[in-house]
Amino acid sequence: MAKIIELNEVKKLLDKSENPFFLFDEDCDGLCSYLLFKRYCKKGNGRVVKDSPKVGKKYALIANKYNPDLIIVLDKPIIEQEFIDNCKAPVIWIDHHPIIEIENMKYFNPKFKNPNERSATTYWSYKCVNRDKWLALIGCVADYYIPDFLEDVRKEYKELFNDFKGEEDLIYNSKLGRIIKIVSFLLKSKVRDVMDIANVLEQVKSPYDILDFEDRCEQLKNKFLRINEQYEELLKKALDNMKKEKNLLWFIYPSGKISFSSELAQFLKYSTGMEVILVGRDTGEFVKGSLRSRNINLQPVISKSLEGLSNGSYGGGHKNACGFNIAKDDWDKFFKVVKEEVNKGCES
Repeated sequence: MAKIIELNEVKKLLDKSENPFFLFDEDCDGLCSYLLFKRYCKKGNGRVVKDSPKVGKKYALIANKYNPDLIIVLDKPIIEQEFIDNCKAPVIWIDHHPIIEIENMKYFNPKFKNPNERSATTYWSYKCVNRDKWLALIGCVADYYIPDFLEDVRKEYKELFNDFKGEEDLIYNSKLGRIIKIVSFLLKSKVRDVMDIANVLEQVKSPYDILDFEDRCEQLKNKFLRINEQYEELLKKALDNMKKEKNLLWFIYPSGKISFSSELAQFLKYSTGMEVILVGRDTGEFVKGSLRSRNINLQPVISKSLEGLSNGSYGGGHKNACGFNIAKDDWDKFFKVVKEEVNKGCES
């Protein structure tokens, strides 16, 4: 089993490192975690992991090219043993997803102490470096987690907040939510572009620079507007064509250059009031997408629905937010069980 460590040891190892390398997830939580560490230590390099929830051998080879003395993986739900075995530097994994068995690395996850802990990876990254609260708040709220330092940020940046009743209200009806949307959509860019965007955000002085595309962020405005236009077009199609059956609302759309499955699923859950939302993108070979729920635990729903499927089909995530990648030959069986399990969950 990996060695369980505390944040003070993470910070000591980072301070001692001369050339750290960071791998981070492609959402706000992953990016903000990376930015918090990078803005703190001002050294090393990083790479977004966009092609899979898994960190495998490919990323060990990428990291090794930078000759790091420390590798830190942020907010990725799965690390394969093959990744660890091929890394030439010690590995630290900072995460908040369900714990998995792995060897020869250091592992921080709040679920070791409390299996029901739902705090964002950004929260723990902030607790480690203790700076940039406003940036940490963006990553936390984007991951549907309200941290204990929200009021500190609100006192400093009052204009970003509304009289919110919960995470969704804050995300969809405030200027802070607008910043989250900007950052989330910029992450839809290609890997090289994401790292260029991260380099810009690393230098940002306040959240208003992002909100108003000021200073260095001005160069990001047109990119965001182009991506947002595609999202708005797809959202209109979803609202016109989504289907409903009992407790489940779903929408499947043909694959394009950009996936908006997670964003659509989250917004439809908020705007329709349905118990469970499924949004999938048909790539021809797979249906890739997101499940969101209000109250029922989606983890057993996904687990049951994956039983007996091919090795190419997988899924998982949090209690109320899961992702899936299902081979087309498996789709009908998977979707049938999802509907059955959702209805069972709603009836219990």
